[in-house]
Amino acid sequence: MVEEDGENKDSFDIKSRAIRPLVDAARILSLHHNLRVNNTIARYEKLMEAEPQNRDLFESCANAFKILLQFRTSQGLANNDNGKFVDINSLNKADRLKLKSCFKPIKNVQEAIKTRFRTSQIPQI
Repeated sequence: MVEEDGENKDSFDIKSRAIRPLVDAARILSLHHNLRVNNTIARYEKLMEAEPQNRDLFESCANAFKILLQFRTSQGLANNDNGKFVDINSLNKADRLKLKSCFKPIKNVQEAIKTRFRTSQIPQI
C-alpha cells in the first residue's frame, strides 16, 4: 500500500490510507446515531456507549487512531513536514508490526458499515 510513483514513491500515505478511513467511519456512525461530537476519539467513545455490543470494535478503532496519529506526528517531526507520508523502510520491525496492527480495526469497522448500510447493494453508476 505504498505510493508507486512520484515524489513520495515507496512511502505510505498514512493520512489517506489509514487515518481518514477511521475518521470517516466514526463520522458515518455518529451521524447514524445523531451524536453531537466533533473529534474522532470522542466519537468512538460515544459510539461505545451507543452500541455496547460493539465496544471492542470502537475501542480498537480509537486505539488504532491514536497510534496512527503518533506515527504521523513522529514522522512529521523527523522530516520537518506534515507527516502524511511514512517511509516504511525507516521503521524498525516493532514499529512496522504496530502500524500493521492498525489495519485490522480499519477493516473491521469498514465491514461493519458495509453490512449495516448494505453498501454492496448500492447500484454502481
